[in-house]
Amino acid sequence: VGVVTYLADNPEQGRKTGIQDEVLPPGLYPINPREQQVDIIEIGYRETSIVVDQKTDGSGKVVYDESGEPMAEPKTGIGFPSNDGFPIQLDFTAVWGVMPKDAPLVVRTFGSIAQAEEKVINPQSESICRNNGSKMGAVELLVGESRQQFQLATSESFQKVLSDKNLTLLYG
Repeated sequence: VGVVTYLADNPEQGRKTGIQDEVLPPGLYPINPREQQVDIIEIGYRETSIVVDQKTDGSGKVVYDESGEPMAEPKTGIGFPSNDGFPIQLDFTAVWGVMPKDAPLVVRTFGSIAQAEEKVINPQSESICRNNGSKMGAVELLVGESRQQFQLATSESFQKVLSDKNLTLLYG
């Protein structure tokens, strides 16, 4: 959709300077660039992932620990200590988006979709995972019903944060 920003008041047409609440649906429109600016905002869902990279040796082969598991590259993914002191690194994927009615609010608040991702999606996903994950033991985070509870609690917290910022979460 097109988010319209009027650059000058136009009393004859009842237009005030600033970002307008009404969006332009896809199409062709005559635009006076001295009167208005139109920011094209891609609506719908997009995917953002924070991923733990696998450690590799000098030749590019994956390095495994003594139990045969691939080793994680330090400072990748979302890292935090579990409540029993074990270092945890996890992946997080969010499928989030902007709906047409929310596009003007997102432009007003963040400036662009990329800025919303940089200022909200990435830092909030890391913060929520760290806060919820550090309350649990390492085994609880890895297996069973407690892992599912962690995922649900994280998704619910993330949903609330995004909703408050006029962003929509499909999956976290």
